[in-house]
Amino acid sequence: MVRSLIADLRREGKSIFLTTHNIEEAGMLCDRIAVINEGKIVAEGSPEDLKINFREFRSVKIVMDRDLKGIEEVLKGFDVLVQGRKIFITCKRDEINDILCRTVKLAEDSGVRIEEVQTTGPSFEEIFMRLIGRR
Repeated sequence: MVRSLIADLRREGKSIFLTTHNIEEAGMLCDRIAVINEGKIVAEGSPEDLKINFREFRSVKIVMDRDLKGIEEVLKGFDVLVQGRKIFITCKRDEINDILCRTVKLAEDSGVRIEEVQTTGPSFEEIFMRLIGRR
């Protein structure tokens, strides 16, 4: 209900100052975003501009047919999150090949099959975490 009200006001050309910790929501509702860390604005611009500024970063999702033991060690130094048979990595675009080669080798050596590989640009949450220095 609040989101639709904000969207309606936006379409009417009204300015709204929205404070939120939900950066994905801000990306959907706002024409401009300012990220504040420790009282200082660390980034400001349209949601599209923020994504363009971080286009070198990619999110990689790899789904295995079962858990892949040892993947954290093989991908040490990368931002890796393992959730069962799903592996999520945030990296620079030029690191994707290395990540995939390491993962494929470990999967082959372990007899585990890769079911899906997906790469996308960073989410607003990932951009936010980089801006405040937590990734």
